[in-house]
Amino acid sequence: MWVGSVGLFQWMGRGLIMRHDPTTGLPAEVVWSVGRDRGGGLWLGTGKCLARAGNGRWDCLPASAGWSVRTFVFPPQGGIFLAGGPPDLLYVDPAGQPTRLELAGERVADRHIMAMTIGTEGDLWLATTTGLYRLPGALPGRPERVTVPGTRPDTRYISIVLIDGRLWTAGDAGLAVLERGRWQLLDRRSQIAGGGDPDGSADGAGGRAPRGVDRRSQIAGGGDPDGSADGAGGRAPVGSIAPPGSAPRRCAT
Repeated sequence: MWVGSVGLFQWMGRGLIMRHDPTTGLPAEVVWSVGRDRGGGLWLGTGKCLARAGNGRWDCLPASAGWSVRTFVFPPQGGIFLAGGPPDLLYVDPAGQPTRLELAGERVADRHIMAMTIGTEGDLWLATTTGLYRLPGALPGRPERVTVPGTRPDTRYISIVLIDGRLWTAGDAGLAVLERGRWQLLDRRSQIAGGGDPDGSADGAGGRAPRGVDRRSQIAGGGDPDGSADGAGGRAPVGSIAPPGSAPRRCAT
């Protein structure tokens, strides 16, 4: 198991943890993200580049030099999407050629892309500090803004993940899920009414709940649309989502 932080930590088993940092060849002190490509290769999103493990060392992808890489995705057609701090988004094709991609709308100097994932239809989804975006087909182009019903277009999102065919995203407005083409927002005021069908959905008086969400579901905490806590039934900022296998979904708030 690998954990990115200030340095990179490797769980060796039997209680042994090894720490990697620039003195041991790590390209940067901070490691934002860890992932593997389709061939099983280990990659790191660092404060200075996207780095790959190989031959006992870490090598920066040349096209990513100077980028603070918070998140990266390997699309089906090959290549890599990577993002983090400004500028918006970089696609590096299989031959190593980079293409910078701007998000739709006005240019925002301090926008950060916090997380990305490939959705059920093969689109690239981006969670950013100024809203949610989608790049159709995960093909180089201009990602379009997507507004979850009941939220502001510029809502801050910091996590997005595909689990069991459902797209989950989290941020200042709470937790939202896209299933079968329909969005549902789960905030502190959410009470999923009705019982459960065999497929895990609920269809009582309060509408259909996404599969895997219990009718008693509530997001703890409070929050106004600007992300501040109010403790009085407002929206609850949600920090991140993790897929824990077959266990109930977990959110950091």
